[in-house]
Amino acid sequence: MEADRGPISFGEETRTSKASFSWGVPIPRTLLTAVSLSGDTVLLLIFAAIGRANHGDQEGGAVLGILGTAAPFLIGWYVAGTLLGVFSPTAFVTTRTSVFRTAKAWLTAGTLGLLLRSALEHHLTPLPFVIIALGFNLLTLTAWRLLLTVREMRRSPL
Repeated sequence: MEADRGPISFGEETRTSKASFSWGVPIPRTLLTAVSLSGDTVLLLIFAAIGRANHGDQEGGAVLGILGTAAPFLIGWYVAGTLLGVFSPTAFVTTRTSVFRTAKAWLTAGTLGLLLRSALEHHLTPLPFVIIALGFNLLTLTAWRLLLTVREMRRSPL
């Protein structure tokens, strides 16, 4: 049995998260990035779907339209998230680390996504959309990653 229950490191591939809550199957350390990235992607797709539905936008079909709307934000998130370390297991060491890394990465990613969107649409993005896009996704991504972090902090080795 391993005595160290300290910060997560890349070398602890065999450690898993113990379900402290009734959240089901523990998340192995090697799958944490995939789980967080999948959740991030779903949240950004939901944002795009809500926006398209609110504006009655049916152009390009439902699935392809949502993917097209979300693409600039997804690209921005994957690039900024990778560069700023939100996909690393160390992003889930403390709630403070999780919140600050997520916020810094999203504000960078959201700005990049808005710039990509403006370039693709050949016009500047209206300020209300900028505020909604940055704020809504900051809240949802931070809340999601905070839940994962709390779960990871309550883990214990098998």
